[in-house]
Amino acid sequence: PNDEEIADDNTNPSEDDDDIIQADLTDGFEEYDEALYDYDIAADEQTTRFGRTSRAPDRLGFKKNVNLFTQGHETTEYSIDIAGVIAKTMCFLNYMIRTENYSFLETFSLKKGLKQFGTKGYDAAFGEIKQLHDRVAFKPVHIHEMTQLEKKRAMESLIFLVEKKDGRVKARTCANGSTQRDYISKEDAASPTAATESILITGTVEAAENRDVMTADLPHAFIQTDMDYNGKERMTMKIRGPLVDMLISLDPELYSDYVVYEKGEKVVYVILLKALYGTLVAALLFYKKLKKDLESIGFKINPYDSCVANRVVNGKQHTVTWHVDDLKSSHVDPKVNDDFLKWLDKIYGDPKIAPVTATRGKIHEYLAMKLDFTTKGKLKINMTDYVKSMVDDFPEELSKSNYPWNENLFKVDTKSPKLLKEKRELFHTFVAKGLFVCKRA
Repeated sequence: PNDEEIADDNTNPSEDDDDIIQADLTDGFEEYDEALYDYDIAADEQTTRFGRTSRAPDRLGFKKNVNLFTQGHETTEYSIDIAGVIAKTMCFLNYMIRTENYSFLETFSLKKGLKQFGTKGYDAAFGEIKQLHDRVAFKPVHIHEMTQLEKKRAMESLIFLVEKKDGRVKARTCANGSTQRDYISKEDAASPTAATESILITGTVEAAENRDVMTADLPHAFIQTDMDYNGKERMTMKIRGPLVDMLISLDPELYSDYVVYEKGEKVVYVILLKALYGTLVAALLFYKKLKKDLESIGFKINPYDSCVANRVVNGKQHTVTWHVDDLKSSHVDPKVNDDFLKWLDKIYGDPKIAPVTATRGKIHEYLAMKLDFTTKGKLKINMTDYVKSMVDDFPEELSKSNYPWNENLFKVDTKSPKLLKEKRELFHTFVAKGLFVCKRA
């Protein structure tokens, strides 16, 4: 995040054992050094406040020696200077993510968004909460009707505002599902997504067979997916402040009797009926729904990638790949895609709220990649527009260079001043965007 915080602070290898790495974290690291040290010395198995038994993963402690070879890890040799930089950067990011909820979103909270955008921000937030109400994404519940566990696990509702390039303000409501990590394991929440290789391989086949290609976006996919409790504890959420007033204005008879006050602020507790964005299980529940819907019309899931499906229509293969709610469909007969789009719109679209949108033709923007089928028999892929947008969005003038890096890349200037918060967040955002380019085309 800045030069001072990742500076090498006299990190030295153990003189007694070359296999042991010892890190002495000082200067800007005292706070999270102590916090993570306390975490490291905790018992391997703990019972969380939600009743789930958790086991700490193997990790390199901050103030204890760990022999890498005894853990069966494959090792890579680094110089002491670079190893220190890498280790401290990883530790700092890990600390910030776990304790500060660090993220790369360029958005405004509701409070700041209303100040920033005024009426446009309010209208966007109202439209978002109205959509959840219209889709019956939740139902209010009296606090005395909730179990003690439901009260403890009640997630905070969050709403973010962002201004699009065309000046429109868009709102996104989600639940703060980070608290669910204490009682929902990764295995129970992990959702598959199409591998980049699958997207490129199917695209190559589509070019070779001169197929008609269609990309489609399923609107508000998660809140169209029912929660699957199946005897499990219900998921609860707290809606606060201005959002409560919005709900009451939408349906005073439904919500007014459920308002309670916590620290002088209006709160309504709700039971989630739909897989709201932000809950750990939302993506997996939607995947199961889409998979089931595709199988109901004859698709078979590919055994090598569970986000690729095929069926035979009129003697020819119809292929669908998807990444959450972004689909790519292809068949040699355009009418097959016509019919498939109608089916998608019937299942996932809503003429009153948002229909399924689709792109047809030879050029498609898909997962930030441009898939170009204009040359017969060939697929051209690039992310030039994405990279250009990174340059255009960067607030400072970028100078030209004859090479992408030099010997200073891994050198740390310990006298460099700390970055201010705005520049630090900007740095994280553009590093994340650069990594995204590397993972795609």
